[in-house]
Amino acid sequence: MKKVSVIIPTYKTGDYIYQCIDSLEKQTLSKHDFEVLIILNGEKEPYYSKIKNYLETKNIDSKLFYTEVCGVSNARNIGLDNSQGENICFVDDDDWVSPYYLQNLHKLINSDCIAISNIVKYDEKKQNYTSSSYTSKLKFNKKVPVIKYRSYLSNCGAKMIPISMINEKRFNTNFQNSEDALFMFSISDKLKYFNTSDKDSIYYIRRRSNSLSRVISISKSLINAINFVSALTNVYIHNLSKYSFILFLTRLVAPLKLVIHRIISKSKKDLKYDK
Repeated sequence: MKKVSVIIPTYKTGDYIYQCIDSLEKQTLSKHDFEVLIILNGEKEPYYSKIKNYLETKNIDSKLFYTEVCGVSNARNIGLDNSQGENICFVDDDDWVSPYYLQNLHKLINSDCIAISNIVKYDEKKQNYTSSSYTSKLKFNKKVPVIKYRSYLSNCGAKMIPISMINEKRFNTNFQNSEDALFMFSISDKLKYFNTSDKDSIYYIRRRSNSLSRVISISKSLINAINFVSALTNVYIHNLSKYSFILFLTRLVAPLKLVIHRIISKSKKDLKYDK
């Protein structure tokens, strides 16, 4: 049994995944204590061979899986089904982590909490680093309430999750967007609080102009939001006594706010071109 399983879904892999893999090889947590599971979905070659060859040069316990079924949710589910870790870390293939990331988060983890890290954004176009809005008010090295830092439940990165909190729950494969938020709410029935890491335990998010989350249309975002509300409600009503009602309400609003934000952004952009 490993202490940690790191799950990385990837699709039509770019060279950025090698920085992600390199950051895991540099972890201070013993190489015997964690495994890396990479799940390639969609087109297989030349991506599979390139990743396989690169992994063979690395001093990490790694496994490479392939599925022709496209989708990050299905890929993450394959990772969960094949993981051997007591705790789970999800890392996107274009993101990477600081050297102390796994070791420091593992020190904070227990069955009642999720350990969360600092987040720094890297803009690929501008080539600069900025603090994330997620961590603008975050208190490091603290036990913090879930509802106050609920934005961390919008995605599954930048955290370590005990496998006992996940159990048989999996990502909903019907969603192209907001699947993280739905999954994170589904496991919140056992979540009592967050433990925050030190400031130097960092999850780096790469901002790419062609990433999936940035190319979904407003109409698809609206449909996704409606479906999300329905799916979230279904999760909540099946275990009313375990889930927080306040947290449920805040999660309902999140995707709708995203749609409104995209509508406003598009309106401003259209107005700019009309001038």
